[in-house]
Amino acid sequence: MMLSNMTISKLSSRLDEGSLKSVDLTRHYLEKAKRMNKVINAYIQFDLEECLLEQACKVDKRREV
Repeated sequence: MMLSNMTISKLSSRLDEGSLKSVDLTRHYLEKAKRMNKVINAYIQFDLEECLLEQACKVDKRREV
């Protein structure tokens, strides 16, 4: 099942069980936003991508404990 088709509850469960990483989920939605922006032109820039991925990595490390 594609991540975009999953409910928040299902995504949360997959994150909790470790079958999905926050970094992967973040990367998925960043890429989707970039693709969709070509159609909807809602975003001016994507300059926080690195920061968002760093935060997701920190979340993954906390979950490992």
